[in-house]
Amino acid sequence: MVSTTRDSTRALRVLRAVVFLVIAGGIGTAQPQFTPKEHYKHGERLLKQDQVYEAFEEFKEAVRLKPNDKKYQRKLSEVGKVASVRAESEARQQLNINAVKAETLLRRAVEYDQANSSAVASLANVRNSIEAARGKLSAAQAALDAGDLLRVEETIKSLEVYREALLPGYSLIAPLTLPALEAELAAARRANAAQALWDIRQAKDALEQLSRAEREAPSSVYVTEVSKRIRREISDELVSKAAKLPKGNPSQVLDALKMASEAAEVDGTNEKALDLAKQTSSVLADVLLGRRRLFVATDASSARVALEALRTAEPWIRADARLADEKHKLESLAYPALTARVVVGDSTGCSPSLTRNIVEKTLRDSLGRVLQVSDQQADIVVVVKRTTCSSTDIPKQKSEAVNSTYVAGHNQLANPYYVSLQSELFAAEQELNRAVAEAARNPNFSTGLAKGLAEGRVANLRRALARTSPYITREVVQQYQYEKFEAYRSYQIEATIQVSSKLAVQRFTVERNVSFLAEDHSEGIAGVLPEDKSQARNLEPRLLPMERMQSRCWQEMRTRLTTGSRELVGGYLASRAMNRTLDETNRLSALLYLLDLADGTSYERERATLGNSVGVALLSGPDRIKSLLGSVSLSVPEQVLSEAADEVKDLDSTKTMLDRAVESAVAIETDTGTEGSGFFVTPACLVVTNEHVVGGADTIVLKTSTKRLFTAQVLARDTSRDLALLQTNARSCSAMTLEDSGKAFVGQEIYAIGNPLGLSGTVTKGIISALRTVGSGISLIQLDATINPGSSGGPPVTKDGKVLGVTTFKRKGFEGLNFAVASNEIRNAFARFLR
Repeated sequence: MVSTTRDSTRALRVLRAVVFLVIAGGIGTAQPQFTPKEHYKHGERLLKQDQVYEAFEEFKEAVRLKPNDKKYQRKLSEVGKVASVRAESEARQQLNINAVKAETLLRRAVEYDQANSSAVASLANVRNSIEAARGKLSAAQAALDAGDLLRVEETIKSLEVYREALLPGYSLIAPLTLPALEAELAAARRANAAQALWDIRQAKDALEQLSRAEREAPSSVYVTEVSKRIRREISDELVSKAAKLPKGNPSQVLDALKMASEAAEVDGTNEKALDLAKQTSSVLADVLLGRRRLFVATDASSARVALEALRTAEPWIRADARLADEKHKLESLAYPALTARVVVGDSTGCSPSLTRNIVEKTLRDSLGRVLQVSDQQADIVVVVKRTTCSSTDIPKQKSEAVNSTYVAGHNQLANPYYVSLQSELFAAEQELNRAVAEAARNPNFSTGLAKGLAEGRVANLRRALARTSPYITREVVQQYQYEKFEAYRSYQIEATIQVSSKLAVQRFTVERNVSFLAEDHSEGIAGVLPEDKSQARNLEPRLLPMERMQSRCWQEMRTRLTTGSRELVGGYLASRAMNRTLDETNRLSALLYLLDLADGTSYERERATLGNSVGVALLSGPDRIKSLLGSVSLSVPEQVLSEAADEVKDLDSTKTMLDRAVESAVAIETDTGTEGSGFFVTPACLVVTNEHVVGGADTIVLKTSTKRLFTAQVLARDTSRDLALLQTNARSCSAMTLEDSGKAFVGQEIYAIGNPLGLSGTVTKGIISALRTVGSGISLIQLDATINPGSSGGPPVTKDGKVLGVTTFKRKGFEGLNFAVASNEIRNAFARFLR
């Protein structure tokens, strides 16, 4: 009995140990180690699968592990011979495809079977051929240096088999690689392409190809030689052309100088180009800086014009010692151009820091050096008429109620889990009592195990019960609302800028309102209870302090005051530049001063458009200057246009509106025998006429009332409206202004201008008889003015010289039934050209 109990106890201990080891993961497995025999068997399996190279490695490993085994050695030798033959066979297949792969396979064939003399000989041959390929590569480089590109191409094709052996990093690195030779060959081809382009005298494209070739192969002997030759030829030709250019005016001298400089840039070693550039620069400098200089400055306007000419030529004559002094003299005379009086009115609602002096200083700084601010009599007056500051501070707006819940209290309840544990413990204790009784009555392994398990369960349940509270607390939740809102704060400055001039030559008054609003928004939350279930929290709005908003607003307002004042002064200068009653020097200087002030204004695009063309025109002579002034179209405030028109009448009473209108009209003749009329409608000298006048014509000739002849071609046409827009070769013209035909009324007095029966400049007077709409909504104006053949396409104009339409047809058999296409139809048809 004692022996049985001892055995049961021992068995229980063993069982517990096993369970512990399993739970603890104490049982491990050792990684298998392949034996020589297993390598051998694996090699035989690979042989059956025809994997000879892999089988050789397995037999080789078996011999390494058991070097004295004859069976293993014999098998390794047999398989090595088979693998060697196969590797040699595969190498022969690669001989004409990839020499490096062939060399690798032959090397392996020799490793498999050193007695394979055929493989040894083939390996030596392949290695010799690779060395020979390197020799061919060097020979090809020599051929490329000599310019034999065809031989180089053929050599590269023959070396394709050896490509991998001729790449950087292959065994013994050769000084020359195949990719490098190919890149140099491509650059050489580009150099030859440059030569072909130069042969047909496309110098620009040839130089571009040369530059690319030089970048791609900077050390190429051939490319260097070709580039040197072509560059010298292009440079010599430029020198020859520059020497032959006429030098009747500074612009022509400048063109010759540019060409000579370009020749020197193309070939920096060309002494002829360098000498010519130096000589021509000296000639240009004498014209602009010498005693008998072209431009003589006597006042600010002429000094500004002379300065622009000098600045245009400056890049080409900067080496002249006289340049700095002359520039300084001209700048001192040219600036300031005008005097301005700055007047700042009172401010309303603004902080004490926004003083009148600060506003005045801002305006002074904005006008730059073009205008000198003076408190005395001035050319123009800049006024800030009103400055108003206002602030807004709204603590709450856009308020909304948000539904939520909060914990109002707690209830204490029996813990159902605690009750469940009690029940389980009671049952477990009963089970333990039965197990103890059974073990006492029949002690053995199974009853002992059952008793131990029951004891463990009771112990676990007692511990769990001790950790569990017998009661739980349940929250009492109730609904409520909190508030979400937005706080708002702003600061605004508003002002009115006025620029005016009462000079006799150009009266001017224009205003602009400027303002800036600085504002800040911030979300806020109020009324959230501490016990809120949604995790919401009260949130105080965070707004910028009003002082910071004032500062930010004023900084931006300074920028707008600067831009606004420059814009309005620019408008004044634009009106002077467009005023045909002024002489060319005053108009040009006004245009140049406008470009000086263009930063940040709508005139900035004019500076980009004109670029250096003003200076070039100055150097070219009076005709070019006149053409430039005729082609410039600047945006001028509306009130300036009307006032300027009145002033033209006062200053030149003999030149009536009809005289100017007749100057703007043209007679049209075509190679189809059709005659008609037209009129200039833009400063670029575009002409409007009827489509039926020019339809089908190849040659179109225009004649003005002053007997000037121009040629034209159709730029755009609208057959439904019987309108055509012509592009002419006229460099200057007197363009007419289109009136809004919507303002026309029955009984309005009009003048029809045309070319009836070849009698150019004919004017007939009448009134508007009716306003009609035909077809798909096309507006026509019915006139009673006499219209005869040849007047089609001419303009009917108002008393102030504005165009109401295009005369288009007469109703046959009736007098006084004449029609014109309304001016708004011209805008609709050719809007993109008339902007």
